[in-house]
Amino acid sequence: MNKIFLGTTDIAGQLTDFKKGYESLGYSTFIFTYEKNDLFRENEYSFVLHDIVPKVIQKHRILKKVFTLLVMIPVKYAVFLWAAMTCDIFHLMWFLEKENSLYFKLLKLLNKKIIISFVGSDVRWMPLWIQEFRLRNLSLPNVTLLMENTIRQKSRIGGKLQYVRTCERYADMILSVPEQGQLQLRPYYNFLLPVDLKHIRFNAPDSVRTVVSVGVTEPNFKNSSFVIDTINEFKIRKQHSFDLIIIENKTHAESLELLSKSDIFVYSPFVSGPGKFGIEALAAGAVLLTGYEEDFYNMPEHPPLVKTTPGDFIEKLDYYITHAEERKKLAMSGRQWVEKYGNIDWICEDILIKLANKNISPEYFPGFFRNHASVTSQWDETDAVKICNHWTEYIAGCDWYKHNITPGQREGLNF
Repeated sequence: MNKIFLGTTDIAGQLTDFKKGYESLGYSTFIFTYEKNDLFRENEYSFVLHDIVPKVIQKHRILKKVFTLLVMIPVKYAVFLWAAMTCDIFHLMWFLEKENSLYFKLLKLLNKKIIISFVGSDVRWMPLWIQEFRLRNLSLPNVTLLMENTIRQKSRIGGKLQYVRTCERYADMILSVPEQGQLQLRPYYNFLLPVDLKHIRFNAPDSVRTVVSVGVTEPNFKNSSFVIDTINEFKIRKQHSFDLIIIENKTHAESLELLSKSDIFVYSPFVSGPGKFGIEALAAGAVLLTGYEEDFYNMPEHPPLVKTTPGDFIEKLDYYITHAEERKKLAMSGRQWVEKYGNIDWICEDILIKLANKNISPEYFPGFFRNHASVTSQWDETDAVKICNHWTEYIAGCDWYKHNITPGQREGLNF
């Protein structure tokens, strides 16, 4: 039986979802993570590195550093080496280790298959993210906040490029979406988010008093306070009879139950896609209001969501509060869409088919870095162009690069 290693950071419970899908297809799995995701307390992992730290040490910073150096790091590499010898496929997300290339070299030497899921902030370099938003006329108010955060965080392009290019060089398959692909050069397959429908109660409530819920995950990034305040002001102004639920700091199980009680779920009009939270809302029977750019997020067909902007989301909220029959139709369509395109078994089977068949072409060929990116802005290091060219040279010998990239130069960037 083939064995699949899943790691290393459990973003929105995805490692566990992929585990269920792969195991339903007859594979055994091993999940490694550094620490448990508190919002997904019910998830089971094969090995949690931070669980080996004694409680008495956790409160003492010096002791914890010594324990990390003498125990945790050796244990981590022992587990990685064991996995290299016993697992056949490695599906990794947020695998941010400086030693990536050494481990990838070992895996390739052992003829292992590597799947990389890019999941967001692991590969986004905010100056280029902002540039593409502007190019697409998506310069929403939250972009200003992101600029400020970028300056404060002093995000370095070198670290991001090292991770992206290392993955591009060694992976057998990359899963991603355009919204986070500003640094990418390698063609990639669409990253579809699996949803475990067994744990989502489809309700599509027909309440006399409409229930509107708002999902809060990254309050600043998604301007949650603005969304909540605007809905409350609208409620007072229109004297609508509806209940407002704020879904924040809840466990995954608690969030799913609140979604099942919701008629309408407002994710955020400031984002470019619904994320896993929004897809779960569709599965639970809630009408989903969210920002959505079709070619920026790459969801199959036309998902039955309500595309909103900061300027029109209240108008659309008003419409679906007062049109119960439209809500019901949209709720049914939403559940059907998730059953088809969020199905864990189907997504995992699709990944493995593409992994095994080199004749299946990737869906997307990123072009922003090559055709539009400017790395000489006020946020960048003075040697940003040199850094970019170094990491482009790093992957220039790859077959995919030779087949998809025409040699050239733009603004000092070499290709």
